[in-house]
This record gives sequence, structure tokens and C-alpha cells, in this order.
Amino acid sequence: MTALTVAVSLTVVLGPNALDSTLPTLRLTQMIALGEFIERTESIVMVLWTWVAAVKLAAFIWAAAVATRQVFGLESHKSLAYPYAALATVFSTIFFEQRMTFREYLHDVWGPFSTAIVIFIISAVGLGYVFRRLLPALLRTRGR
Repeated sequence: MTALTVAVSLTVVLGPNALDSTLPTLRLTQMIALGEFIERTESIVMVLWTWVAAVKLAAFIWAAAVATRQVFGLESHKSLAYPYAALATVFSTIFFEQRMTFREYLHDVWGPFSTAIVIFIISAVGLGYVFRRLLPALLRTRGR
């Protein structure tokens, strides 16, 4: 619902140029003026974007550390957080030097790749179910 509200607001205020802008939400906040003394409120949006990105990155690093601990049977996941943060920093600076390169990657590479991964995971789970549940039952009935 929020995304729909933002999309409608952008279209109403920016008109047909809404899709031409790289960051239309930032452009929309540049137009906000409350009286004579509150103008150029894009700094508020930038602070919120930065905070949300930091929280999201921290959540992903924590999840990766906990998953690694569970997979390898380690005692604590806390020692893995710093190496994962360092890897995230290195990868973010190496892979995409410009925003448009990242945008092209998301459009051209990530869509088909993530679709293939999802299909593979669903197939693997389905085959695992078949081998774990149905195959022993079939072997028991054939043995009789």
C-alpha cells in the first residue's frame, strides 16, 4: 500500500517525468516547502534511507553468521560477524562502481539467476520429500 501511495504521489507531482528520474522520491522531496523556513527536506529522506540500509545490512550479516554457525556446528556466531561485514564492504566496492552498472546487473543478470535458483530450490525440496517420504513406503510395499 505504501509503494502504491508513493507511486501515485510521484506521478501526480512529477507528471510524465517521474519515470525519467533516477531517484524520483528524492526529487519529490526537493519540491517540498513548508512555509518560508522548511525547505529542501531531502536530507530527512537521505537519513532514513541510510538508517534503513544499515539495519538491513546488519540483519543480513547476522542471518549469514547464524546460518553459518548452524551449518558448521560452531559454538558462537559472533566471531563471524566481522568477517562477513568486511566481505560485504569489499564486495560493495568491487562489483559495482556506478549505480547504473548495478541497475543493469539487476535487470539483465539477477532476474534470470534468481528465477533459476528458486526453481532449483523448489525442485530439490520436492525431490527430498519424494526420497524421504515416498521412497521408503514404496520399498516396503515391494518387499511384501
